[in-house]
Amino acid sequence: MRSTNASVPAWGRNPIILFICVAIVTTLFLIERRNSTETVSCEDASVLDEKLQIFYSNKSTDRQRLLGSYLDPEKASKKFGPFYNALVAEIVCPWLVRVGNVNDGGKWTCNPWALPENCVIYSLGVGPDITFELEIFKISQERCKIYSFDPDAKKGRRLVNLKSEQFTFTPLRIAAKTDEALHRKTVADIMIQFSHSFIDFFKIDIEGAILSSNRHVPS
Repeated sequence: MRSTNASVPAWGRNPIILFICVAIVTTLFLIERRNSTETVSCEDASVLDEKLQIFYSNKSTDRQRLLGSYLDPEKASKKFGPFYNALVAEIVCPWLVRVGNVNDGGKWTCNPWALPENCVIYSLGVGPDITFELEIFKISQERCKIYSFDPDAKKGRRLVNLKSEQFTFTPLRIAAKTDEALHRKTVADIMIQFSHSFIDFFKIDIEGAILSSNRHVPS
């Protein structure tokens, strides 16, 4: 008598063989998919690495000058804020750059080239240095609208003088509670004023007021 197993495939007689076959096919598929993904990622990374090299190269002269000023005991500043500003920050980011002045005014930023189209940037606290606003605008290829706020109208005059629709300066103080008479507003009320439901980039440099303002920033 002929065996009943003669016409049954090998994987039908042994489920383990079927499992191994499926595992091999799945593994080959995942390897091929990962290789194609890595190719795209590496290409993107190489372009970004080139941008990083150019960016850091452009900043190196100012950074060396600022750090070098601390080598002379007679001329060195007694304040360590500028010294700290010139150092590379310890935030973990593969594309970390300091946008704006290497001294006070600039801000460490993670991959500013990733800002999307029609992005919204809030800059709380302008101060005497607007290099951050100007450089982030340039890096984003002018696709972002920048909203700056400072209680001193004189500090925002240079932004106003740019006469660009991409820059909006409002003379007011960021506060924990809105008070129109005193020109104070919470971040949430500012977003309502400009009909914003999302902020792509949030830069804040308002010293002690940062604690009270953070409680009123929408999540």
